[in-house]
Amino acid sequence: NDVVGHKPQFHTYTNLTSFKDKDVLIVEDLLDSGTTLSSLVPYIKSFEPRSVLVACLLVKRRQDFSEFQPDFVGFEVPNRFIVGYAIDYNDFFRDIPVSKYNFINVLLTFDINNYQLH
Repeated sequence: NDVVGHKPQFHTYTNLTSFKDKDVLIVEDLLDSGTTLSSLVPYIKSFEPRSVLVACLLVKRRQDFSEFQPDFVGFEVPNRFIVGYAIDYNDFFRDIPVSKYNFINVLLTFDINNYQLH
């Protein structure tokens, strides 16, 4: 949620040559640093689609944000650990109940330590 672990690697199980001359829409739940999408979009473009657009439900407000900007944004959120509404942290919190007042939650630093992978 706040650490970029490595350069993204893509493993495909479909023949992406079928993207040629097609319109491709990439849908992302949470745009954090932009590292993954900055690599994914050129990779997809290498298969010669007619267009590639990116829609993100949530985009973090960051000072060090990459130059990658999605084409469509649902909401801007604080640069904090975000969980809930199917967004997890180490497979926790994905199923936080949705209420009419709060559907995305900020995970505080002291809480994060309780959910580290060992």
